[in-house]
Amino acid sequence: MASLTTDAPFIYHPEYDINTGKYVDMCPIPSRQSSINYVCYCNGHTFNTKTKYTYHTKLKTHQRYISNYHEMINDLGTAKSYISNLQLKNIALEKEVAKLKRQVQMLTPSPVIMMDELD
Repeated sequence: MASLTTDAPFIYHPEYDINTGKYVDMCPIPSRQSSINYVCYCNGHTFNTKTKYTYHTKLKTHQRYISNYHEMINDLGTAKSYISNLQLKNIALEKEVAKLKRQVQMLTPSPVIMMDELD
């Protein structure tokens, strides 16, 4: 059986438990699979075996990350919305700048016209 290898690691996300209303750790690594790398955003730790995954999920840093995951996701959604609004404002301002540049070009006398006035 050929093994699957990737250069970039997959991002590990905890699963939402509908019974408790909290995010919980669920190992994404299938049995006897160790060629896929995962990275956890809690501290950038990478793992590719169930043993490394289990060790990582017991760290205090990861436990805090999981307990605050819902708030971080909400903050991320708010941040993405804010960025979208800023991008739209930026596009509008770029259009306004282009319009004003055209007006300046129309109002600025060209050197040819100025030379004709000297003659």
